Amino acid sequence: MDSVDHMIDSSKIIIDAVSDSWDTNTVVLLVSVIVVFIGYFFTYFFNLRLARRAERLAFLTAQLNELYGPLYVITQTTKTLFEALGEKVKEKGMKFINEDAPKSKDDLSEWQIWLEEVLIPLNTRLEDILIQKAHLIRERETPNCLLAFSAHSAGYRVLVRKWKKGDFSESYSLILYPDEITEYAEESYQEIKKEQLEMIHKTFSSKKNQETSKWDDQGKALKKITDDGLKEKGLKKT
Repeated sequence: MDSVDHMIDSSKIIIDAVSDSWDTNTVVLLVSVIVVFIGYFFTYFFNLRLARRAERLAFLTAQLNELYGPLYVITQTTKTLFEALGEKVKEKGMKFINEDAPKSKDDLSEWQIWLEEVLIPLNTRLEDILIQKAHLIRERETPNCLLAFSAHSAGYRVLVRKWKKGDFSESYSLILYPDEITEYAEESYQEIKKEQLEMIHKTFSSKKNQETSKWDDQGKALKKITDDGLKEKGLKKT
């Protein structure tokens, strides 16, 4: 039995208990107070549930717009670029994308151009997002792939700085790129997006009207039970 039915039964018990000793006006007043209380009770909790849904929806939207959306787009873009670059170096007879890394300031290196003009800016953008929006991360603890990515990104900044200083002894970040970040970004984005759409449906669909109608129907039922109870005691005015 739900709370509404329970309160209706309680109202009938109250009517039965007091109608033998109280006059008609007193009983009618008591019933009116009960009806008003029940209406306030359900209005309060219904609005509270809507407010909680709205808060959850706002948080999910912030996660998508500010963290997991950019994370998904940037990791997918990086993956596509690496695959394209890998195919290009194969056509030139090279095995590794950094095989033509510069040996001096005068060298023309495709790897250096891609790294400085495309990959590092993307990494830096994502690293900034992870730092600034860390409060939106789904897990209690920051996933290892995100921490590894930040270290990987910082390693490339060190590498480019050394190139500018004339040190070309290295051609790759000290920390390898965490491939699992791509899968993490995709799964997180899709799961949060699914929950967001479900929450939008619950919050803004016709269910609100259906729920409201439910309380109206219960109110009518309560009034009928009250009237029937008064009639049984001979207190119902005609």
